Amino acid sequence: MAETIFTILVMLSLGAPIAAYVVLLLLGFLDKELDYLQLENKKMEMEKELHRVEYLQLSQQIQPHFLFNSLNAMLSLNRLGRTKDLTHALEEFSKFLRYKYTEKDALVAFEEELAYTSHYISIQQIRFGNRLKVKIDIQEAALKSKF
Repeated sequence: MAETIFTILVMLSLGAPIAAYVVLLLLGFLDKELDYLQLENKKMEMEKELHRVEYLQLSQQIQPHFLFNSLNAMLSLNRLGRTKDLTHALEEFSKFLRYKYTEKDALVAFEEELAYTSHYISIQQIRFGNRLKVKIDIQEAALKSKF
């Protein structure tokens, strides 16, 4: 009986450090995997922020052109004496600016952006009349998507 106890103690003495070593290896592996996943998450967040900044930069570059073009279109309507069209263009311009400067979520439905853009298109259609035709063909599912 004493030999059996002695054998069990020897086996535990040898097995415990081996088991502890295996557990430490697994913990090290899991820790490295967790670090990797955290780095990937951080990378995705940084890429998302980069895209957001690029979008804002592009938006800031386009905005002055839009404003100048819209004002020039309205000046042309005034010079041509098209006061009803000018009034309509000013209304569309006002709606455009109202949307532009209202606070929005980070992701906006494409449908909202399309409505926003339609105000500018409307101004240009008033200016150019029958010479400008716009056809918008968008799948229903795309309208609900956010960007």
